[in-house]
Amino acid sequence: MRLNVAILEEAGVRVREFRAIGGGAKNPTLTQLKADVLGRPITTMAVTEAGCLGVAMLACAAETGTPLSQLVQTWVKPQSLIEPDAKRADLYGERFQAYKALYPAIRDFWLHAAASSMK
Repeated sequence: MRLNVAILEEAGVRVREFRAIGGGAKNPTLTQLKADVLGRPITTMAVTEAGCLGVAMLACAAETGTPLSQLVQTWVKPQSLIEPDAKRADLYGERFQAYKALYPAIRDFWLHAAASSMK
């Protein structure tokens, strides 16, 4: 997860905010872990099932003619902000540097293992 963010940012994509959606977003321990690993706050949402909410918004827009941008303003609501624990974030930051050094070897191993298992 953190490596993906690092790759995006190295490519010039600025990640402004993280929002927790889906089933895992209902677990505060998991969301806290993600905030600690990323070293960044994560916003939890009032409705965590983003796919269902999106479909409902599209249906409403089609039926009423209400612009999606207006529906987003009224339907999509943040619930809470989970801040990273500074000590754990620092520890994960140190471990991330080791992971980045190790990742190429791990990636090649798993690619080879996956190819072998497909035979």
